[in-house]
Amino acid sequence: MAKKKITIIGIAGGTGSGKTTVVRKIVESLPPNYVAVVPLDSYYNDTTGLTDEQRKAINFDHPTPSTGSFLSSRLTSSGMARR
Repeated sequence: MAKKKITIIGIAGGTGSGKTTVVRKIVESLPPNYVAVVPLDSYYNDTTGLTDEQRKAINFDHPTPSTGSFLSSRLTSSGMARR
């Protein structure tokens, strides 16, 4: 069985910049079940134990290097990305 070619596209931008709109348009333009969307929001640490002040101090528009490293390791271990 031939291996399927996988293309990973990263959509980046600040809050309110239209990332979700761009992703929706990409998904709508391709055949059903052709795209998997992996929001970076899924990789942020749980902040429910923080105070409102601590939560407000987090810049979600600038993820830490560990967030990107964790996502990269998950994609690599799933076979979706190569090192």
